[in-house]
Amino acid sequence: MDRPLEKVQNTIRLPVYTATQHRPGFYTPGGTPQLWEQAYINCWPQVTKDEVTGEPVICTVKRPGIKDGPVLTATIGSLGTASTMECRANIAISGLTDVFVGAWWDSTASKIYIVQYRPSAATTTKIGEITTATGTDLIFISEITQQVGGTYPAGTPTPAIAVSYQKGDQTLGAGYYAISAGGVFTAASLTAIGSGSFPSNLGTPKVITGPFQQMNGISYIMTLEGTIYASGGSSAVINDITLWNTNSISAASQYPDTALGVYRYKSHIVAFGKDSIEFFNDANLPPPQSPLERMDQAFIKFGAAAPHMVKMIDDTLYWVSFSSTNTIGIWKLDGYTPVKISTKKIDVAISVSMTSPAAMGPQSSLECILLNYKKHLILNIAGFNAYRTVANGDNGTIFSAADTYAITGSKHCAANILAYAIESKIWWGLGIPENETTLVSIMPATSFGQLAATGIATQYLFLSRHNAGTSSGTLLYQVDNFAGDETYLDAVGGGDSPVTAVVQFNTYWFASEKRKRINKAKVITNRVVQTAADTNVYKMYI
Repeated sequence: MDRPLEKVQNTIRLPVYTATQHRPGFYTPGGTPQLWEQAYINCWPQVTKDEVTGEPVICTVKRPGIKDGPVLTATIGSLGTASTMECRANIAISGLTDVFVGAWWDSTASKIYIVQYRPSAATTTKIGEITTATGTDLIFISEITQQVGGTYPAGTPTPAIAVSYQKGDQTLGAGYYAISAGGVFTAASLTAIGSGSFPSNLGTPKVITGPFQQMNGISYIMTLEGTIYASGGSSAVINDITLWNTNSISAASQYPDTALGVYRYKSHIVAFGKDSIEFFNDANLPPPQSPLERMDQAFIKFGAAAPHMVKMIDDTLYWVSFSSTNTIGIWKLDGYTPVKISTKKIDVAISVSMTSPAAMGPQSSLECILLNYKKHLILNIAGFNAYRTVANGDNGTIFSAADTYAITGSKHCAANILAYAIESKIWWGLGIPENETTLVSIMPATSFGQLAATGIATQYLFLSRHNAGTSSGTLLYQVDNFAGDETYLDAVGGGDSPVTAVVQFNTYWFASEKRKRINKAKVITNRVVQTAADTNVYKMYI
């Protein structure tokens, strides 16, 4: 029976996280899926422990701000047409100090530039370029070891990179490498793999797909029909990407499929297709045959959406599945078992967004970013706009225009980058409100601890097309994980703006359908630090 209003009213404490609700088939008139479910914009729930009792405490943590990184000389934009360049790959070289390598697509020059940048030294070097490129071409950069000054065991193992390139129409591919010297990569050191036994150089060339993977000194690359080629030549020379052998091949052929690429997983080489995943061990088979041996018992009958939709993080593989078997979602490997980490809301968002060639193109990718020193999976989808809250359409009735930093529902209560807090196992939306309409992708690369003065890793990144008409795709940014106070700011797009966090709770039902009245609402939060000189108005809305 309903309680009359005269009775003492209940106090209900709403947790910042509960199990996500799902309403099958529910769509708003605007087409946004699952709009009323629990959602987080620019924040995520995180479990901490009470230091006295040891009991877990769940709190919502706002993401740190993104600020300008070191100014590089020469700028990356000066190496091409700054206003039309986008970052398509970005890695830190673990074997070198203060060395990062990225790939930039220049739509004006129809080129892809491979560039070394050094944040601490504040320098750049163009390692090489690929001409007659198009906007749909795929580029992958992998760190490898190359023997210099002799054949192993003679010579010196030296940090190097391997570059895999594939035309967007899948008509041709090419492999390249560059070897460091004196702790850096030198200008114009990018060299095409010239071996006649490399798949792209055969009498009937084969199209390579996905990144190079090096394991036990042998580099592997896959072709579209599912053949895995191994470096080393007829003698299986290790640490030599210049030598190849047409007999050193393995076939990922348990089912008819379109191959996507090979990836490292623990001590295995894993072959991904669109509809299958196969595992290979280094069985040390004698040359000239491939050292790989297939593990038939570890087969998985669904694959990944695209070569750039597979990511290794801390020896765990994550991938976006979008196969012909309708296995839609985001998965990770637990041993040899695929485990789904995406929720129904994320699945619907992926299905709504990944319906065009652009959504499956090079601007869409899985990445890893370090926020508050916690790792997060990032899903870039070109044209994605499906992670929204109920307040995203309200621009005038619930927000005050008198705020110093006025909130707009369409910008601050929505996000077009999906993020997954790996430790908390929670999905959230990452948005940069002042650039929300043009932000396409985030390309991060985390430095190693010795580079930061405090001994903590610095997260560098590039934002593609976050400010149309400027050289934004070539500007180096970094995550402000060192923020000394609790007022987080984004310093992108020509000015500072506070990071706005939004939490939307699940729908709550209170015993009956009769109308209820909220007498008082209270939010438990930590304080916002303002300096004496900061006269800006910051507000919280409930």
